[in-house]
Amino acid sequence: MISASEENRAALSEVLAADGFEPVLCSSMNDARKFVESDDIGIVFCDDCLSDGCLKNVVAEAGERQKPVPVIAVSRTRRGGVMI
Repeated sequence: MISASEENRAALSEVLAADGFEPVLCSSMNDARKFVESDDIGIVFCDDCLSDGCLKNVVAEAGERQKPVPVIAVSRTRRGGVMI
């Protein structure tokens, strides 16, 4: 999970851990690079905006791996006063 927001990292980490995943939390693209390049990663969740990059950068790096990994964009929106 790559997110500049500590709140977003904590919320998604809790959901992923409850489903049996072992999330790695990164606050920037620079921090995430070593994990994106790892063979032991199955999927990347990423905020649409990072302090040192963006979703497009993450997708490019994930796609350049020998075994490409899917990237899911995470974006918080407010619908009817409820954050989803």
